[in-house]
Amino acid sequence: MRVGDGTLLGALFESLAALSVRSICAVLDLRVSHFRTQNGDREVDLIVERPDGRVLALEVKLASTVEGADVRIWFGWRTASVTAWLMPRS
Repeated sequence: MRVGDGTLLGALFESLAALSVRSICAVLDLRVSHFRTQNGDREVDLIVERPDGRVLALEVKLASTVEGADVRIWFGWRTASVTAWLMPRS
């Protein structure tokens, strides 16, 4: 990894994001994992799983803009409040 090409900075940003998500999820008793295909051509940076089995897939990017090509949609895509998803009302 080279500092000049942004690769190192991107990796550090992804690590910070993963640490933040894992810390929050530990307090909320949520499971966090990641997924990568065996040949490495597809991945999901973070997968958060609630006790009821619902999942939230997160893709971490360090960029000023995000294009459709930056993310691969594996699941049905819905716009929802992440806070409401993490802490559903009883």
